[in-house]
Amino acid sequence: MPRTDRKGSYFSDDKPHRLQWLNDILVTYAVFHPEVGYAQGMNDVLSMILAVMDHEADAYWCFQNYLSTIQEDFMTKGMMEKLGMICLFVLQSICVSDSSVKHLKAAIPSALESCCFTVQKH
Repeated sequence: MPRTDRKGSYFSDDKPHRLQWLNDILVTYAVFHPEVGYAQGMNDVLSMILAVMDHEADAYWCFQNYLSTIQEDFMTKGMMEKLGMICLFVLQSICVSDSSVKHLKAAIPSALESCCFTVQKH
């Protein structure tokens, strides 16, 4: 898990089994939840749980339970909804007229889908 923050002492070099736990839990979750799989950021969520639980099995169940409440945020639909909300916020923040916001609001879903499709394609 090269992107996991290792500045803290929990994932220090003298405790390599903890990085193995992190990897094993993420792989197990992805295998048993293929509709979600793995998404960037899950390792950050899990690393905090591991640091508190310090037990592989307990951390897995805690992670699995927590993700059941936020899993949509790691799925395409949830990410697209968040991007749409950000787009609307930006449009409203730059004082675009109401009629322009309505027009752009209608265009955002297809633009985001097109962008997402293009990214996934490459």
